[in-house]
Amino acid sequence: MSPSLFGEPRLVYVPALEQMTDALLADLLAYVGAADPEVSVILRHNGGQRGKRLLEAIKASPYPTIQCDAIKNARDKSSLVVADVRRAGRSIAPEAVGALVDALGSDVRELCSAVDQLLADTQGTISADHVRTYYAGRIEATGFTVADAAAAGNTRPPSPPCATPWPPVPSRWPSSQPWR
Repeated sequence: MSPSLFGEPRLVYVPALEQMTDALLADLLAYVGAADPEVSVILRHNGGQRGKRLLEAIKASPYPTIQCDAIKNARDKSSLVVADVRRAGRSIAPEAVGALVDALGSDVRELCSAVDQLLADTQGTISADHVRTYYAGRIEATGFTVADAAAAGNTRPPSPPCATPWPPVPSRWPSSQPWR
């Protein structure tokens, strides 16, 4: 590592350690033995056997490690939302937690960003109304949800996002004229 030109903190992030090359493995194993205290290193291992020797070397080193368990289901996501809100010294209504996970649950980063947004823009307890104000219409549906609804006989189309349709916008160009 070369020194930083401006003296700012340095970070090395490897997002998929299980896909690393042999050269990167050799470099990281050497680095564990002589790490620079001015550099933060984040290594993300998504599972599998590749890189286990490196992980064991890191665990045996004096450097701190944090193991983050996978967030797999709605209960884990709800717990994450509640924990983030409590860490900020605030509270969130259970209905708001459910609405937020329903709207943004497939992307944990987006879910965490939404919690930060709600904490910044609201006061007091975060309610389901707050969530609807920011994330109305963002309900995620899986193929299973759609199939279950169809099997239950719910075949009506979704309601329009706005009760009153927008007036048509007049075009300045005749439809016969090609766009350039």
